[in-house]
Amino acid sequence: MRIEKYINQHYDELNQTEKDIASFILMYPDKTIDMSITELANACLVSRSSVFRFTQKIGLGGFNRLKYILEDDQMNKKSARDEDYLEDTINSIGAAARQFKNEDIEKIYASFEKAKNIYICSTGWVQEIVSNQLQRDFFIVGKNAYVLPGAVDELGVVLEKMHANDVLIIISFNGENERLVEQVKQAQIRGIVTLSFTSVSQNKLAEAAKYSLYYNVIDKQVPTPDRNETFFTGLYVLNDLLTMGYADYRRNRELRDKDGKSEKKE
Repeated sequence: MRIEKYINQHYDELNQTEKDIASFILMYPDKTIDMSITELANACLVSRSSVFRFTQKIGLGGFNRLKYILEDDQMNKKSARDEDYLEDTINSIGAAARQFKNEDIEKIYASFEKAKNIYICSTGWVQEIVSNQLQRDFFIVGKNAYVLPGAVDELGVVLEKMHANDVLIIISFNGENERLVEQVKQAQIRGIVTLSFTSVSQNKLAEAAKYSLYYNVIDKQVPTPDRNETFFTGLYVLNDLLTMGYADYRRNRELRDKDGKSEKKE
């Protein structure tokens, strides 16, 4: 859906009230199309001005433009056969896996090993969920990781407390948030290693980050409500592959260190 892309792109700029509005619209796009701005405000338990500010923040400029995008989304729904999503899922997993055969992966793992702390920043709902999962996975393999608040302004404050050689992972949808890109550049000036996860290979965030990994999304028609939904299969796979690979990296390094000590004793 185009409306979801608008929201994902500007998600970190929204306050909690605006996130609640976004949640309602994504859950009930058909209802929203038939609502006035007053009816939408009442349904979300917010003011009319809050709804109007929300439309401006996501780059639509007004409520009528929001309704136009929603109507256009509904008109352009594609019928998806069951076998389509299976093939797309296989392709998504394969695309994520192929990235782990390039030479940058070992460099990324070496950066993890050298870092005192790993910080994870995300923009978008699903990306926030994956950030928490990634933090948990790093904990399992014995590495400190911290999930940062989604707001870009808060990231700027946290950057002041990071150390050189720390790692900042940024999980984004399209990687086109200008303020986030600027923060990544500032992080690199401070000697912080940056790694981006984005859904497309050509974007400003990927270009700014030292290392970049990519994930595919899958559009699948769902029955309730009847619309196309985006599934982030590739992002979940990318998350798991990264931490499992790092676990092997750490284990192999420990084995090499033990073998080296044994040889010295002999």
